[in-house]
Amino acid sequence: MNAPASSPAHLPAYGPLIEHFLIDRGLVFLNHGSFGATPRGVLDAQQRLRVRVEADPVAWFGRDLEPQMDAARAQVAAFIDAPEDQIVPVVNATHAVSTIVASLGLRAGDELLTTTHEYNACNNALRQAEARWGAKVVAVPFPWPLRRTAEVTAALVAGVTPRTRLVLVSYITSASGIALPAAEMTRSLLTRAAEVGNTQLAVLIDGAHAPGYLDLSVRELAAAGASYFTGNLHKWACGPKGSAVLWVKPDLHDRTPPLVVSHGFNAGRTDRPRFRMMHDYVGSTDYTPWLCAPAAIAQVGAMAGSWVRVRARCGEMIDGALGVLKDRLGELGEGVGEIACPRRAVGQMAAVVLPNRASPAPFDPTSPFDPLYHALYNRWKIQVPVYGILRPDGTRGRVVRISAALYNAPEQYEYLAGALHAELVAELKAERLAERGA
Repeated sequence: MNAPASSPAHLPAYGPLIEHFLIDRGLVFLNHGSFGATPRGVLDAQQRLRVRVEADPVAWFGRDLEPQMDAARAQVAAFIDAPEDQIVPVVNATHAVSTIVASLGLRAGDELLTTTHEYNACNNALRQAEARWGAKVVAVPFPWPLRRTAEVTAALVAGVTPRTRLVLVSYITSASGIALPAAEMTRSLLTRAAEVGNTQLAVLIDGAHAPGYLDLSVRELAAAGASYFTGNLHKWACGPKGSAVLWVKPDLHDRTPPLVVSHGFNAGRTDRPRFRMMHDYVGSTDYTPWLCAPAAIAQVGAMAGSWVRVRARCGEMIDGALGVLKDRLGELGEGVGEIACPRRAVGQMAAVVLPNRASPAPFDPTSPFDPLYHALYNRWKIQVPVYGILRPDGTRGRVVRISAALYNAPEQYEYLAGALHAELVAELKAERLAERGA
Protein backbone atom coordinates (compact mmCIF):
# COMPACT_ATOMS: atom_id res chain seq x y z
CA MET A 1 0.00 0.00 0.00
CA ASN A 2 1.50 3.32 -1.05
CA ALA A 3 1.19 6.37 1.18
CA PRO A 4 -0.73 9.31 -0.26
CA ALA A 5 1.54 11.57 -2.29
CA SER A 6 0.51 14.75 -0.52
CA SER A 7 -1.84 15.87 2.23
CA PRO A 8 -4.51 18.55 1.94
CA ALA A 9 -3.69 21.73 3.82
CA HIS A 10 -7.12 21.61 5.48
CA LEU A 11 -6.66 18.33 7.37
CA PRO A 12 -8.12 18.60 10.89
CA ALA A 13 -5.62 18.60 13.71
CA TYR A 14 -5.10 15.80 16.21
CA GLY A 15 -5.69 16.26 19.91
CA PRO A 16 -2.81 17.50 22.08
CA LEU A 17 -1.78 14.00 23.17
CA ILE A 18 -0.58 13.27 19.64
CA GLU A 19 2.79 14.62 20.83
CA HIS A 20 3.35 11.27 22.53
CA PHE A 21 2.89 9.24 19.32
CA LEU A 22 4.62 8.85 15.96
CA ILE A 23 1.38 8.86 13.92
CA ASP A 24 1.82 10.56 10.54
CA ARG A 25 0.43 14.11 10.86
CA GLY A 26 -0.29 14.02 7.14
CA LEU A 27 -3.01 11.43 7.74
CA VAL A 28 -6.28 11.44 9.63
CA PHE A 29 -5.60 8.17 11.45
CA LEU A 30 -8.87 6.64 12.65
CA ASN A 31 -7.79 2.99 12.75
CA HIS A 32 -6.12 2.49 16.12
CA GLY A 33 -8.02 -0.80 16.42
CA SER A 34 -6.02 -2.69 13.82
CA PHE A 35 -2.50 -2.42 15.21
CA GLY A 36 -2.57 0.21 17.96
CA ALA A 37 0.09 2.90 18.36
CA THR A 38 2.98 2.83 20.82
CA PRO A 39 4.07 6.01 22.67
CA ARG A 40 7.47 7.32 21.67
CA GLY A 41 8.63 7.11 25.29
CA VAL A 42 7.99 3.36 25.28
CA LEU A 43 9.78 2.93 21.96
CA ASP A 44 12.75 4.83 23.36
CA ALA A 45 12.82 2.55 26.41
CA GLN A 46 12.58 -0.48 24.15
CA GLN A 47 15.56 0.69 22.12
CA ARG A 48 17.62 1.23 25.27
CA LEU A 49 16.78 -2.31 26.33
CA ARG A 50 17.82 -3.66 22.93
CA VAL A 51 21.15 -1.88 23.27
CA ARG A 52 21.60 -3.51 26.66
CA VAL A 53 20.92 -6.93 25.12
CA GLU A 54 23.53 -6.39 22.45
CA ALA A 55 26.14 -5.21 24.97
CA ASP A 56 26.33 -8.73 26.46
CA PRO A 57 23.83 -11.20 24.96
CA VAL A 58 25.18 -14.09 27.02
CA ALA A 59 24.56 -12.32 30.32
CA TRP A 60 21.21 -11.05 29.05
CA PHE A 61 19.72 -14.40 28.05
CA GLY A 62 21.44 -16.43 30.75
CA ARG A 63 21.01 -14.16 33.77
CA ASP A 64 18.98 -10.98 33.24
CA LEU A 65 16.01 -12.04 31.11
CA GLU A 66 14.22 -14.31 33.58
CA PRO A 67 13.72 -11.82 36.44
CA GLN A 68 12.66 -9.13 33.97
CA MET A 69 10.08 -11.48 32.45
CA ASP A 70 8.69 -12.08 35.93
CA ALA A 71 8.55 -8.38 36.75
CA ALA A 72 6.65 -7.65 33.51
CA ARG A 73 4.31 -10.57 34.14
CA ALA A 74 3.34 -9.21 37.55
CA GLN A 75 2.37 -5.86 36.06
CA VAL A 76 0.48 -7.37 33.11
CA ALA A 77 -1.37 -9.71 35.48
CA ALA A 78 -2.48 -6.78 37.61
CA PHE A 79 -3.68 -4.87 34.52
CA ILE A 80 -5.88 -7.71 33.25
CA ASP A 81 -6.79 -9.09 36.70
CA ALA A 82 -5.24 -12.50 36.08
CA PRO A 83 -3.44 -14.95 38.39
CA GLU A 84 0.23 -14.16 37.87
CA ASP A 85 1.30 -17.82 37.74
CA GLN A 86 -1.23 -18.63 35.01
CA ILE A 87 -0.20 -16.19 32.25
CA VAL A 88 2.66 -16.33 29.77
CA PRO A 89 3.86 -14.10 26.94
CA VAL A 90 3.01 -14.72 23.29
CA VAL A 91 3.73 -12.69 20.18
CA ASN A 92 0.06 -11.96 19.45
CA ALA A 93 -3.42 -13.39 19.88
CA THR A 94 -3.26 -15.23 16.56
CA HIS A 95 -0.13 -17.02 17.79
CA ALA A 96 -1.97 -17.98 20.98
CA VAL A 97 -4.98 -19.38 19.12
CA SER A 98 -2.70 -21.54 16.96
CA THR A 99 -0.93 -22.71 20.13
CA ILE A 100 -4.20 -23.79 21.73
CA VAL A 101 -5.59 -25.52 18.65
CA ALA A 102 -2.33 -27.44 18.18
CA SER A 103 -2.43 -28.60 21.82
CA LEU A 104 -5.88 -30.20 21.73
CA GLY A 105 -4.92 -33.58 20.24
CA LEU A 106 -7.75 -33.35 17.75
CA ARG A 107 -9.11 -36.34 15.90
CA ALA A 108 -11.45 -36.88 12.95
CA GLY A 109 -15.00 -35.99 13.91
CA ASP A 110 -14.10 -33.47 16.61
CA GLU A 111 -15.94 -30.18 16.13
CA LEU A 112 -14.54 -26.65 16.45
CA LEU A 113 -17.33 -24.15 17.01
CA THR A 114 -17.16 -20.44 16.21
CA THR A 115 -19.19 -17.66 14.54
CA THR A 116 -19.08 -16.06 11.12
CA HIS A 117 -17.69 -12.85 12.69
CA GLU A 118 -14.54 -14.47 14.07
CA TYR A 119 -11.17 -13.10 12.92
CA ASN A 120 -9.97 -14.71 9.70
CA ALA A 121 -6.46 -15.50 10.94
CA CYS A 122 -7.93 -17.40 13.90
CA ASN A 123 -10.40 -19.14 11.62
CA ASN A 124 -7.41 -20.30 9.60
CA ALA A 125 -6.02 -22.07 12.67
CA LEU A 126 -9.30 -23.98 12.79
CA ARG A 127 -9.23 -24.66 9.06
CA GLN A 128 -5.71 -26.03 9.32
CA ALA A 129 -6.91 -28.41 12.04
CA GLU A 130 -9.70 -29.47 9.72
CA ALA A 131 -7.24 -30.22 6.92
CA ARG A 132 -4.58 -31.83 9.14
CA TRP A 133 -6.57 -33.89 11.63
CA GLY A 134 -10.04 -34.18 10.15
CA ALA A 135 -11.76 -32.00 12.72
CA LYS A 136 -14.87 -30.17 11.55
CA VAL A 137 -15.21 -26.39 11.70
CA VAL A 138 -18.75 -25.27 12.57
CA ALA A 139 -19.30 -21.52 12.06
CA VAL A 140 -22.75 -20.46 13.25
CA PRO A 141 -24.23 -17.37 11.57
CA PHE A 142 -23.62 -14.22 13.62
CA PRO A 143 -26.89 -12.27 13.98
CA TRP A 144 -26.19 -8.96 12.23
CA PRO A 145 -27.81 -6.48 12.54
CA LEU A 146 -27.76 -7.42 16.21
CA ARG A 147 -30.60 -6.44 18.53
CA ARG A 148 -29.24 -8.11 21.69
CA THR A 149 -25.88 -9.74 22.42
CA ALA A 150 -27.86 -12.68 23.87
CA GLU A 151 -28.65 -13.60 20.25
CA VAL A 152 -24.99 -14.48 19.71
CA THR A 153 -24.94 -16.60 22.86
CA ALA A 154 -28.06 -18.43 21.71
CA ALA A 155 -26.58 -19.12 18.27
CA LEU A 156 -23.40 -20.59 19.76
CA VAL A 157 -25.23 -22.61 22.41
CA ALA A 158 -27.41 -24.16 19.71
CA GLY A 159 -24.23 -25.28 17.92
CA VAL A 160 -22.85 -27.33 20.85
CA THR A 161 -22.98 -31.10 20.32
CA PRO A 162 -21.40 -34.08 22.09
CA ARG A 163 -18.51 -33.78 19.59
CA THR A 164 -17.64 -30.11 20.22
CA ARG A 165 -14.06 -29.89 21.49
CA LEU A 166 -13.48 -26.13 21.36
CA VAL A 167 -15.57 -22.99 21.18
CA LEU A 168 -13.61 -20.01 19.83
CA VAL A 169 -15.38 -16.72 20.41
CA SER A 170 -14.23 -13.12 20.17
CA TYR A 171 -14.57 -10.94 23.24
CA ILE A 172 -14.77 -8.03 20.78
CA THR A 173 -15.45 -8.87 17.15
CA SER A 174 -12.87 -7.40 14.82
CA ALA A 175 -14.66 -6.09 11.72
CA SER A 176 -18.04 -5.48 13.37
CA GLY A 177 -16.56 -4.07 16.61
CA ILE A 178 -19.10 -5.65 18.98
CA ALA A 179 -18.23 -6.42 22.61
CA LEU A 180 -19.79 -9.69 23.74
CA PRO A 181 -20.56 -10.90 27.31
CA ALA A 182 -17.76 -13.47 27.38
CA ALA A 183 -18.25 -14.76 30.93
CA GLU A 184 -21.99 -15.15 30.51
CA MET A 185 -21.49 -16.89 27.15
CA THR A 186 -18.98 -19.28 28.69
CA ARG A 187 -21.38 -20.32 31.44
CA SER A 188 -24.17 -20.89 28.92
CA LEU A 189 -21.92 -22.96 26.65
CA LEU A 190 -20.76 -25.20 29.48
CA THR A 191 -24.33 -25.66 30.70
CA ARG A 192 -25.34 -26.78 27.24
CA ALA A 193 -22.34 -29.11 27.01
CA ALA A 194 -23.43 -30.81 30.24
CA GLU A 195 -26.97 -31.19 28.88
CA VAL A 196 -25.73 -33.06 25.79
CA GLY A 197 -23.23 -35.17 27.71
CA ASN A 198 -20.13 -33.34 26.49
CA THR A 199 -17.40 -33.47 29.15
CA GLN A 200 -14.54 -32.32 26.93
CA LEU A 201 -15.68 -28.89 25.71
CA ALA A 202 -13.19 -26.04 26.18
CA VAL A 203 -13.92 -22.33 25.69
CA LEU A 204 -11.24 -20.08 24.21
CA ILE A 205 -11.91 -16.35 24.53
CA ASP A 206 -10.16 -14.47 21.74
CA GLY A 207 -9.67 -11.15 23.49
CA ALA A 208 -7.40 -9.63 20.86
CA HIS A 209 -8.90 -6.17 21.53
CA ALA A 210 -9.77 -6.65 25.20
CA PRO A 211 -6.74 -5.39 27.25
CA GLY A 212 -7.19 -1.65 27.67
CA TYR A 213 -10.48 -1.59 25.75
CA LEU A 214 -12.41 -3.24 28.58
CA ASP A 215 -12.23 -3.23 32.34
CA LEU A 216 -10.93 -6.74 31.90
CA SER A 217 -10.95 -9.52 34.50
CA VAL A 218 -9.44 -12.83 33.47
CA ARG A 219 -10.35 -14.11 36.94
CA GLU A 220 -14.00 -13.55 36.04
CA LEU A 221 -13.58 -15.60 32.85
CA ALA A 222 -11.83 -18.33 34.82
CA ALA A 223 -14.64 -18.40 37.38
CA ALA A 224 -17.15 -18.76 34.53
CA GLY A 225 -15.31 -21.88 33.34
CA ALA A 226 -13.22 -20.64 30.40
CA SER A 227 -10.20 -22.77 29.56
CA TYR A 228 -8.15 -20.17 27.68
CA PHE A 229 -7.92 -16.42 27.15
CA THR A 230 -5.60 -14.44 24.94
CA GLY A 231 -5.28 -10.69 24.43
CA ASN A 232 -3.00 -8.34 22.54
CA LEU A 233 -1.08 -5.70 24.45
CA HIS A 234 -0.11 -3.83 21.28
CA LYS A 235 -3.64 -2.67 20.40
CA TRP A 236 -5.55 -0.68 23.03
CA ALA A 237 -2.87 -1.06 25.72
CA CYS A 238 -0.44 0.53 23.20
CA GLY A 239 2.47 -1.84 23.88
CA PRO A 240 5.15 -2.58 21.28
CA LYS A 241 4.18 -4.84 18.38
CA GLY A 242 4.81 -8.43 19.42
CA SER A 243 3.39 -8.19 22.96
CA ALA A 244 0.41 -10.32 23.93
CA VAL A 245 -0.69 -12.56 26.80
CA LEU A 246 -2.02 -16.09 27.05
CA TRP A 247 -3.92 -17.41 30.08
CA VAL A 248 -4.51 -21.14 30.48
CA LYS A 249 -6.39 -22.74 33.34
CA PRO A 250 -3.98 -24.61 35.60
CA ASP A 251 -5.04 -28.20 34.90
CA LEU A 252 -4.22 -27.66 31.20
CA HIS A 253 -0.74 -26.18 31.70
CA ASP A 254 1.20 -29.38 31.08
CA ARG A 255 -0.91 -30.13 28.02
CA THR A 256 -0.35 -26.70 26.45
CA PRO A 257 3.22 -26.43 25.14
CA PRO A 258 4.29 -23.48 23.00
CA LEU A 259 4.42 -23.84 19.22
CA VAL A 260 8.20 -23.48 19.48
CA VAL A 261 9.59 -25.95 22.03
CA SER A 262 12.92 -24.94 23.55
CA HIS A 263 15.07 -25.67 26.61
CA GLY A 264 12.28 -25.26 29.15
CA PHE A 265 10.55 -28.44 27.98
CA ASN A 266 13.01 -30.70 29.83
CA ALA A 267 14.77 -28.24 32.13
CA GLY A 268 14.03 -30.23 35.26
CA ARG A 269 14.06 -27.17 37.51
CA THR A 270 11.88 -27.17 40.59
CA ASP A 271 12.12 -23.45 41.39
CA ARG A 272 9.86 -22.38 38.51
CA PRO A 273 6.61 -23.79 37.09
CA ARG A 274 7.13 -25.86 33.95
CA PHE A 275 4.40 -23.87 32.18
CA ARG A 276 6.42 -20.71 32.68
CA MET A 277 9.68 -22.45 31.73
CA MET A 278 8.21 -23.67 28.45
CA HIS A 279 6.64 -20.38 27.32
CA ASP A 280 8.93 -17.67 28.70
CA TYR A 281 11.93 -18.70 26.62
CA VAL A 282 11.43 -19.96 23.07
CA GLY A 283 14.94 -19.33 21.77
CA SER A 284 17.04 -16.27 21.06
CA THR A 285 14.35 -13.88 19.91
CA ASP A 286 13.33 -10.34 20.86
CA TYR A 287 11.59 -10.28 24.24
CA THR A 288 11.59 -6.50 24.57
CA PRO A 289 7.96 -6.04 23.44
CA TRP A 290 6.70 -8.02 26.44
CA LEU A 291 9.19 -6.36 28.79
CA CYS A 292 8.10 -2.88 27.68
CA ALA A 293 4.33 -3.51 27.67
CA PRO A 294 4.05 -2.44 31.35
CA ALA A 295 5.66 0.90 30.47
CA ALA A 296 2.98 1.44 27.81
CA ILE A 297 0.23 0.56 30.27
CA ALA A 298 1.62 3.06 32.77
CA GLN A 299 2.28 5.86 30.27
CA VAL A 300 -1.07 5.71 28.47
CA GLY A 301 -2.96 5.51 31.78
CA ALA A 302 -1.07 8.58 32.99
CA MET A 303 -2.03 10.56 29.88
CA ALA A 304 -5.67 10.61 31.00
CA GLY A 305 -5.15 10.14 34.73
CA SER A 306 -6.28 6.50 34.81
CA TRP A 307 -7.39 3.74 32.50
CA VAL A 308 -10.98 4.36 33.55
CA ARG A 309 -10.59 7.87 32.15
CA VAL A 310 -8.86 6.59 29.01
CA ARG A 311 -11.88 4.44 28.21
CA ALA A 312 -14.32 7.19 29.16
CA ARG A 313 -12.63 9.82 26.96
CA CYS A 314 -12.44 7.50 23.98
CA GLY A 315 -16.03 6.37 24.51
CA GLU A 316 -17.20 9.99 24.56
CA MET A 317 -15.34 10.59 21.33
CA ILE A 318 -17.08 7.59 19.73
CA ASP A 319 -20.43 8.91 20.96
CA GLY A 320 -19.79 12.23 19.25
CA ALA A 321 -18.55 10.54 16.09
CA LEU A 322 -21.63 8.32 15.87
CA GLY A 323 -23.87 11.35 16.19
CA VAL A 324 -22.03 13.22 13.45
CA LEU A 325 -22.02 10.24 11.07
CA LYS A 326 -25.71 9.55 11.61
CA ASP A 327 -26.63 13.19 10.98
CA ARG A 328 -24.47 13.44 7.84
CA LEU A 329 -25.16 10.06 6.25
CA GLY A 330 -28.70 9.28 7.35
CA GLU A 331 -30.20 10.82 4.20
CA LEU A 332 -28.43 8.21 2.05
CA GLY A 333 -30.64 5.30 3.05
CA GLU A 334 -32.41 3.51 5.87
CA GLY A 335 -29.96 2.62 8.64
CA VAL A 336 -27.02 4.33 6.94
CA GLY A 337 -24.76 6.09 9.44
CA GLU A 338 -25.92 3.91 12.34
CA ILE A 339 -24.40 0.98 14.19
CA ALA A 340 -26.02 -2.42 13.68
CA CYS A 341 -25.92 -3.39 17.35
CA PRO A 342 -26.89 -1.98 20.76
CA ARG A 343 -24.90 1.14 21.74
CA ARG A 344 -23.65 -0.53 24.94
CA ALA A 345 -21.96 -3.19 22.79
CA VAL A 346 -19.45 -0.71 21.33
CA GLY A 347 -16.79 1.20 23.23
CA GLN A 348 -13.68 2.71 21.63
CA MET A 349 -14.43 1.21 18.22
CA ALA A 350 -17.63 0.97 16.17
CA ALA A 351 -18.74 -0.26 12.75
CA VAL A 352 -21.02 2.25 11.03
CA VAL A 353 -23.41 1.04 8.32
CA LEU A 354 -22.85 2.29 4.76
CA PRO A 355 -25.03 1.90 1.65
CA ASN A 356 -24.65 -1.61 0.28
CA ARG A 357 -22.09 -2.24 -2.43
CA ALA A 358 -20.09 -5.30 -3.36
CA SER A 359 -17.36 -5.30 -0.73
CA PRO A 360 -14.74 -7.94 0.06
CA ALA A 361 -14.64 -9.88 3.29
CA PRO A 362 -12.38 -8.44 6.00
CA PHE A 363 -9.72 -11.12 5.54
CA ASP A 364 -6.65 -9.00 6.09
CA PRO A 365 -6.78 -5.63 7.89
CA THR A 366 -3.68 -4.52 5.98
CA SER A 367 -5.52 -4.95 2.66
CA PRO A 368 -9.09 -3.62 2.85
CA PHE A 369 -9.58 -3.43 -0.91
CA ASP A 370 -12.98 -1.79 -1.02
CA PRO A 371 -12.75 1.09 -3.52
CA LEU A 372 -14.19 3.43 -0.90
CA TYR A 373 -11.23 2.71 1.36
CA HIS A 374 -8.82 3.73 -1.39
CA ALA A 375 -10.82 6.87 -2.15
CA LEU A 376 -10.74 7.94 1.50
CA TYR A 377 -7.04 7.22 1.77
CA ASN A 378 -5.82 8.69 -1.50
CA ARG A 379 -8.13 11.69 -1.92
CA TRP A 380 -8.87 12.59 1.68
CA LYS A 381 -5.82 11.17 3.52
CA ILE A 382 -8.05 9.25 5.95
CA GLN A 383 -6.81 5.90 7.27
CA VAL A 384 -9.96 3.97 8.18
CA PRO A 385 -11.07 0.44 7.17
CA VAL A 386 -14.10 -0.30 5.01
CA TYR A 387 -15.35 -3.87 5.36
CA GLY A 388 -17.98 -6.23 4.03
CA ILE A 389 -19.81 -7.73 7.03
CA LEU A 390 -21.45 -11.13 6.65
CA ARG A 391 -25.17 -11.33 7.34
CA PRO A 392 -26.85 -14.56 8.46
CA ASP A 393 -28.29 -15.07 4.95
CA GLY A 394 -24.79 -15.05 3.42
CA THR A 395 -24.99 -11.58 1.87
CA ARG A 396 -22.65 -8.79 2.92
CA GLY A 397 -23.46 -5.43 4.40
CA ARG A 398 -20.82 -2.72 4.26
CA VAL A 399 -19.38 -0.76 7.16
CA VAL A 400 -16.69 1.77 7.98
CA ARG A 401 -15.06 0.87 11.30
CA ILE A 402 -13.97 3.89 13.31
CA SER A 403 -11.65 3.89 16.32
CA ALA A 404 -11.09 6.51 19.00
CA ALA A 405 -7.68 6.84 20.66
CA LEU A 406 -6.40 9.51 23.02
CA TYR A 407 -4.62 11.31 20.19
CA ASN A 408 -7.76 11.73 18.07
CA ALA A 409 -9.98 14.82 18.03
CA PRO A 410 -13.74 15.34 17.33
CA GLU A 411 -12.99 17.41 14.23
CA GLN A 412 -11.43 14.36 12.59
CA TYR A 413 -14.76 12.51 12.64
CA GLU A 414 -16.55 15.53 11.21
CA TYR A 415 -14.00 15.51 8.40
CA LEU A 416 -14.60 11.77 7.88
CA ALA A 417 -18.36 12.34 7.73
CA GLY A 418 -17.96 14.96 5.02
CA ALA A 419 -15.58 12.77 3.03
CA LEU A 420 -17.87 9.76 3.28
CA HIS A 421 -20.90 11.77 2.21
CA ALA A 422 -19.08 13.12 -0.82
CA GLU A 423 -17.75 9.72 -1.88
CA LEU A 424 -21.03 7.89 -1.32
CA VAL A 425 -22.96 10.50 -3.32
CA ALA A 426 -20.40 10.12 -6.11
CA GLU A 427 -20.86 6.34 -5.99
CA LEU A 428 -24.62 6.74 -6.35
CA LYS A 429 -24.28 9.12 -9.29
CA ALA A 430 -21.86 6.76 -11.02
CA GLU A 431 -24.29 3.86 -10.58
CA ARG A 432 -27.16 5.88 -12.05
CA LEU A 433 -25.07 6.89 -15.03
CA ALA A 434 -24.09 3.26 -15.57
CA GLU A 435 -27.72 2.16 -15.40
CA ARG A 436 -28.72 4.78 -18.00
CA GLY A 437 -25.84 3.73 -20.21
CA ALA A 438 -26.86 0.11 -19.99
